[in-house]
Amino acid sequence: MLNKSILVILLISLILCVSTTSVTAQTCKNAIVAFDPSPCSSCTTCTGVTKSCCSVIQDTAASIVVSALTLLKASESCVMYMKMYSCAVCDVNNAKYASSSGSITVCRSYCQKVKDACGTSSTNFKDCSSYPETNCWNSAPLSGKVNWVLFALAAIVATFMF
Repeated sequence: MLNKSILVILLISLILCVSTTSVTAQTCKNAIVAFDPSPCSSCTTCTGVTKSCCSVIQDTAASIVVSALTLLKASESCVMYMKMYSCAVCDVNNAKYASSSGSITVCRSYCQKVKDACGTSSTNFKDCSSYPETNCWNSAPLSGKVNWVLFALAAIVATFMF
């Protein structure tokens, strides 16, 4: 019984360590001078993050992309993928993929999703072979969800061990 308790404590400690390391403070790098993220209360398109690396100007640019694609009668999935791409730079968790020009390094698989949804006429995603497969953005916001899933899994395991 004591060995099981130690195992549960070690498992929970490990999960807490992983959870806290993924929430470290980050800096926005989508400008010439890096800066700390802050709330963008006036943003209306890129609203999925509480602390943003975007200004109202960047949010407006994303809104224009979405509006243009809608006017061009692009598919809903095309509009969704392009909105996610346009707003990706706003999320401080994507800072490692951002450049000072305000763009973000996109993975080949995401390029292919956009190309499949939008075709080649309405986006810049025409030749996906030049896009990287690693160290790039792929629209998978899983880090926070993974931590909660791991914590829940540990709680379930702990429950059945006693």
